[in-house]
Amino acid sequence: MEYKDKILRRIEKLETSTKMFLDLPNETNLPNGWGKRELAIHLFSWDSALVEFADNLRKGKTFDWKEIHPEDLDLNEVNKGHLVENEDLTFEEAIEAFTDTRMELIATYVDIVNSHFQDEKSFTDYFTMWMHDEHHLKQAGIDTKKLEEK
Repeated sequence: MEYKDKILRRIEKLETSTKMFLDLPNETNLPNGWGKRELAIHLFSWDSALVEFADNLRKGKTFDWKEIHPEDLDLNEVNKGHLVENEDLTFEEAIEAFTDTRMELIATYVDIVNSHFQDEKSFTDYFTMWMHDEHHLKQAGIDTKKLEEK
């Protein structure tokens, strides 16, 4: 149950990091030039990829980040593509899309851990989106100590 407890803590961290993101000032600017709108698009795009992958876990497949994030994947190009695909979204629409997708990811996480649990280390890697949030929250100047993994 060590892995299950760790996953449950990670889901709590994702809920916390979600609130931290939503609480960012609307005029937040990251060092890469993104504002809160662009960060919302970036986050919901990656959240969507994890929601889509969940069907594999429901079928008993193990998780490997390389299936979502192959080593030869140019992240800068992928991230630019996400922004271009969503360039018509207003600030409010981007925040709403983030919120909806994030709630879907959290619900997916809960379903996967409760109904499709795999007692192995690689399975816990699926539940790490809070770390992605933490990275960007730090860039936005937010104190993320409460997100540190124990």
